[in-house]
Amino acid sequence: MRKLSAGLLAVVLLAGCAVQRTKAPQIDAKTAFALNLETQVTQGNKDYTMLFADIGEAHRQGKLTDGDVSALNVIGMQLRSALTEADRLTKVYATNYDNRIAEQIGGLLAQVASDIAQITNQKAAALAGSHQ
Repeated sequence: MRKLSAGLLAVVLLAGCAVQRTKAPQIDAKTAFALNLETQVTQGNKDYTMLFADIGEAHRQGKLTDGDVSALNVIGMQLRSALTEADRLTKVYATNYDNRIAEQIGGLLAQVASDIAQITNQKAAALAGSHQ
């Protein structure tokens, strides 16, 4: 059985698993774990894209100011960096199954979740004080 750090385990449990070994028993545990990490990174990228598409639309509609968008972009740049690194590391992990790499990915996924929550909350606060 694979030993996971508490942080990585929390991320895996919170995000859910894309590959369930009971439904795909031909996939070994290491491969299933690597696929699950990749799925979480892919979902983070989708969430990032959707979030910033919404921010752009709200900006075009005048609901967010240039200052609001600039502040959100600061967090977004950090988020993009974490996603890029997590994506790179999932490819490394898929070739060597190094637990240290998995822990790094878990830490990055936790950062991604935190950044998305921060952007979502900051966007909601800006929209609540809408500048229309």
